[in-house]
Amino acid sequence: MRLKKFVKGKIIQHEICKESKKEEYQVTREFSAQNIARLTPAEIQSVINLWKPALADKVRFKNISVHSGGVLPEIGMFKKLRGFDARYLGHNMYLPIIAHKLNDYHYTKVYEDKNLTDRFLHSGLKTPKVFLRKINGEYFDAAMRYMTVEDAADFLSAEEKFVLKTANDSSGGAGVVRLERNDEDNSTWRMKIADLLSRRTENFVVQECVRQSDSMAIFNEASVNTFRVTTLLLHDEFSVLNIVFRTGKKGMHVDNWGAGGIMMGVEKDGKMHDVGYDIHLNPCREYNHRVFSDVRFSFMPEIIHRVQAAHQKDFPLAKMIGWDICVDRSGEPLLLEVNSSQPGIIGEQLCNGPIFGERTQEVIDYCASKDFVYHRSLFRY
Repeated sequence: MRLKKFVKGKIIQHEICKESKKEEYQVTREFSAQNIARLTPAEIQSVINLWKPALADKVRFKNISVHSGGVLPEIGMFKKLRGFDARYLGHNMYLPIIAHKLNDYHYTKVYEDKNLTDRFLHSGLKTPKVFLRKINGEYFDAAMRYMTVEDAADFLSAEEKFVLKTANDSSGGAGVVRLERNDEDNSTWRMKIADLLSRRTENFVVQECVRQSDSMAIFNEASVNTFRVTTLLLHDEFSVLNIVFRTGKKGMHVDNWGAGGIMMGVEKDGKMHDVGYDIHLNPCREYNHRVFSDVRFSFMPEIIHRVQAAHQKDFPLAKMIGWDICVDRSGEPLLLEVNSSQPGIIGEQLCNGPIFGERTQEVIDYCASKDFVYHRSLFRY
């Protein structure tokens, strides 16, 4: 029994180290060395002292000071661009440990399924209209009524355009296809749809194409620009942790930061910060002739109101959620995606400071009280 537990522990430690390094690399590979400051031994120790209680007792902390030559690149980047603060969180701690302890993946992975998002919502926050769902190889309409693949193609052929999105484990706009009828006759249009359905073997959802508000489109009309609103619901207390606005650059059809978009911080009253960044950490103070510091989104208080209601009433099992929100032509906030397992933290902290802010110690204490269950192996350790 002791040997079995020892082996499990070793496997988990190996997987943790591998995952954290992989995620750290995915972000920092775009950073130039000039944007990363080396931390002093005292700064590294202050990070360790603050965050160590949040880690499982038997998951060793020894690798934190030797990642990437001891510089802790994400924390070093924050130090360079915003100043040192031990409360900044990098992937070496966030993934997988902090993320797993805050959000139990057994529940939150279900929350993230785009085929089910609208089914969870009862608080007033809306999603784009759903036309079709593919779940476990079977087709369903918006009301979850079963359809054959022939019925699905017939049903979609009545629409002039739509967007298809991979339902599970997608990021950076991957798996998104926008299809529009271009003077095809009915038979050709249906064949085009049937071909698309036959080529997509994964779970997916088909929705209406959103027409965003003019105030969102001024930065880039080609991409549906969104707010990422990160919230915390812990000990029955709700907080907005972070708000950023994301837009694709000229010619881009997605707004994701990792795909080359621009991310800017936004205050709770909707006022945009004066500087934003792309994934290469290039600063940007205006785009498409719009100066960021001159922009205020009047609908931000309403977005926060609806997100709070949705977090408390519809998704209470996820402590931390990143909400991807767009605003349509009528000014209606629409939820495009729920990030309830491991919402992004790097671009968000770059724009707005430490992700948990004044609640950092509360989060650390909460994580310290929780067992660590590693999702990939489902080992309890």
